[in-house]
Amino acid sequence: MTTLLLMSSRKWLRAQYNLRASQTFYPVNPRIGALFTSRPWVIFCGFSVSALLVLVLPSCILHLALIPIPSEGGGTQGVGFMQKFNWGITYLVILPLVFALGALASRSFERGLLLLLRRPPTIQSSSGERYDNYLKDFSIQTAARTKHLFIACLVVTLALSVIDSWYNLRGYGSALLFHRTFHSDEFDWMNAAYIPANSCWSYRIAPWQNLIFYLVALLSQGCVICLGLFWISAFWIHSRVFADLMLKSEFNYRFVPWEKDPDRRLGLKPIGFVFSTFLILSVLLQTYVYFHRLQVMHKSLWPYFGEVAAAFAVFDSKSPIETLGKALNAWWPLNAFHQVNPGLVLLIFASPILSITIAWWPVVRLGRYIDRYRDGLIHKLRIETIDAKALGQVATAADLEARISGLAEACVWPNGYAVGWGAFSMLVILEVSAIFPALLPILIVSGGILKLGKSFMKGKSK
Repeated sequence: MTTLLLMSSRKWLRAQYNLRASQTFYPVNPRIGALFTSRPWVIFCGFSVSALLVLVLPSCILHLALIPIPSEGGGTQGVGFMQKFNWGITYLVILPLVFALGALASRSFERGLLLLLRRPPTIQSSSGERYDNYLKDFSIQTAARTKHLFIACLVVTLALSVIDSWYNLRGYGSALLFHRTFHSDEFDWMNAAYIPANSCWSYRIAPWQNLIFYLVALLSQGCVICLGLFWISAFWIHSRVFADLMLKSEFNYRFVPWEKDPDRRLGLKPIGFVFSTFLILSVLLQTYVYFHRLQVMHKSLWPYFGEVAAAFAVFDSKSPIETLGKALNAWWPLNAFHQVNPGLVLLIFASPILSITIAWWPVVRLGRYIDRYRDGLIHKLRIETIDAKALGQVATAADLEARISGLAEACVWPNGYAVGWGAFSMLVILEVSAIFPALLPILIVSGGILKLGKSFMKGKSK
């Protein structure tokens, strides 16, 4: 009976992932490929249930989920596992959503490539015919570039985990092995066994129990970081392979934009959803970084916005020079640069680098190629228009002018200028706000976000 149940479960799981997409994008790592090409709802539920069983329920059993301790300004503050934004709700909802979107992007990429091969084919062989072995060659190029990718991500994850958790690991080692006092500037669920006795939290937990749960949480965090780094790196490689296969002369392919595309994307719309999904993931990551910045500062969103508003309440437009200096002096400490830790620095500076790096190959590089192709074609059509008018071929000249107009208005980005520039402006705003968190409410109130978005969109078509 047990064997039959296991076989049925394995058969069901195999039916949930896209085998062709897995072989195309993850030929070297088939098990991870099965994960990242599964149905998004399966990924979301799997990650969420795993977090519930491995982290949330044990934290409740050990009374680490909710821990009130006295705050500096009076009252209490919550430092339990479920009260930390970067742990409780993140592992239950946000990370499952992120990985589900990643799986959706991988599955959509495979479908998009197949659509680009349909007639009229946007991807053609050098002889001008449809090339049916494109996915196979795509897989071969991907395999060559991802041979040691997982090992590299694992090494980076180990290094980041040690840096991020070194203080607590050293504290546990000193306390348990050498019976020294566990010193900490900030007590929370990670070192709850050593929180000084207070009337707010009546439960006590053994240090070894606290350490085991901390190590389990650390291992879970490491798995998430490793898988996240792997997917992001693999997506960058997939994007680069997609661009290189059509732009480098050693490959037997060429990109032939579709002039009569009704969506004005030159035939690239089938893969537009893939890059839109990645932009959504990038915005989610940057939003998480901003909220984590507030968490490190021990601030909640709306009360913090109120503090920023109070800092600028002294500003008077009638005497701007004098009052602006006072307002800035009150605003600057609200950024709390002294509370930034190494882990937060890594998040602030690594997240935009990843987004920009991945966007370069499929969007910027391919976009420049299409721009050159379009400019050359427009120049050719204009010469033909002049010749047609000289010969009195009015209808032909009108048709050529219509083609020129359509090409000039077409978008060279697969997901369109509105989505691309809009998401890019949001990423810029969130990144700057992660460094200067007190800047975000000012941008919102002053309409700076809309102005920045319009400046990016200026002169761009849909």
